[in-house]
Amino acid sequence: MSRRMSRGSLAEAGITAVLGAIGLYEGLRLSKQTLLWKDSVGPGWFLVVVAAGLLVVSAIQLVRGDAYDPNAPAAKVAPPLWRGQPFWLIVAFVAYTAIAPYTGYVVASFLFFTCALKVSGVTTWTRSVLIGALIAAVFYAFCYGTEIPLP
Repeated sequence: MSRRMSRGSLAEAGITAVLGAIGLYEGLRLSKQTLLWKDSVGPGWFLVVVAAGLLVVSAIQLVRGDAYDPNAPAAKVAPPLWRGQPFWLIVAFVAYTAIAPYTGYVVASFLFFTCALKVSGVTTWTRSVLIGALIAAVFYAFCYGTEIPLP
């Protein structure tokens, strides 16, 4: 069986490569502007790193291809959106954005990540709570350490 890329995978790799190239161009353009400033670390360097990652992922997908087999059995049909995991993740995200102004970012993030992890299949509530608390603690430590006033 020869490996060939389906049209969908080829389109995904192409779109990812185009977005990576645009991001790399814009990141380098922004970075050249920030080199004139006292602090030369600006938003352009972050964009360069993300764009380079997109280009690497695109290249890997093009080289690896996909194991397209027209004789393979059909995949199971997913349940409707309103009954499946994506629906509950969307509900958690909407609730997160609704409560964040009232509870603050750390508490809202703790609740969101705890629920999102449980919906995503983490086995126990205890593990979900511990990971959610760890994510909130990392955010709090980042805000405290960098002295950036975030919500």
